[in-house]
Amino acid sequence: LLTFFAARSLFPQNIRLPYIITALLAFNVSFLAYADTFLTEPLSAVFLLGFSFGLHQIFVQQKKFLWALLAIVFLVPLILTKPIFYYILPLLFLMAGACVFYKDKRKTALSLILSIAICYATSQAWIIHNQKIHGAKILSQTGLTVLAVRAEHDTMQWREYPAAYFAFLPELGSFNLKKRLLETFFDYDDYRRYRGMDENDKTFYGGWPEGEVGKRARGKDGRVDESKIKQAALSIIKEHWLMHLALMPAFAWRGSFVTVGFLNAFDAEPLILKGLKTGLRY
Repeated sequence: LLTFFAARSLFPQNIRLPYIITALLAFNVSFLAYADTFLTEPLSAVFLLGFSFGLHQIFVQQKKFLWALLAIVFLVPLILTKPIFYYILPLLFLMAGACVFYKDKRKTALSLILSIAICYATSQAWIIHNQKIHGAKILSQTGLTVLAVRAEHDTMQWREYPAAYFAFLPELGSFNLKKRLLETFFDYDDYRRYRGMDENDKTFYGGWPEGEVGKRARGKDGRVDESKIKQAALSIIKEHWLMHLALMPAFAWRGSFVTVGFLNAFDAEPLILKGLKTGLRY
């Protein structure tokens, strides 16, 4: 329903489009498949849609503060459900700064700043809650793991870097295209630390507790101290800043492929259907 009303508000001249968009969402196989596996996906999708709609209305409607409150109502739980969206706040701040230079957009800027302030205060309150209850001053445990994995990638050698663009290709079932390309153009040591190329605890993804990040985050008992992970990861990023920047297009490359839902499982399907799904993924 939120999708339908948002589409109808955004495209008032097109009567059919809201129904088409809603139908596409309702019969989205990937969305339904992941709803049963990751229970936060449908919830975060609703919050993201509500926030996006509220943000759009801030720019086009007169009652900007009212729409700002609507955006906040959706953005706060979105950040708490999926902490990665915390990085929306700097973007909103830049948008507010740009609006200040236009007289007719200053109310929009104030609305954005109001949204930022409330969301930041809420997230800080949750961090304080985690510190008192769990003893960790973090917004999300998952966020620490993601940061550690990202920092561990920065420790790669430059000879391993070109292999990223092949190792980050999606799996293609029985075609084994990714593996064939890596074996053809690289030595095993150049790509073995990428996810799926070796045992998980020997890769960048699962091996960070025993890797450089884990070593720097060790506690007195020899185990990884969660309170030290952030500092350890940031110190590595700072030292290997050039590799960190160089890997950004590689990760953007990985994120450009469709790797979820019905496009994944097609090993036992007819060749024609395999070819069609492979084309869709690429």
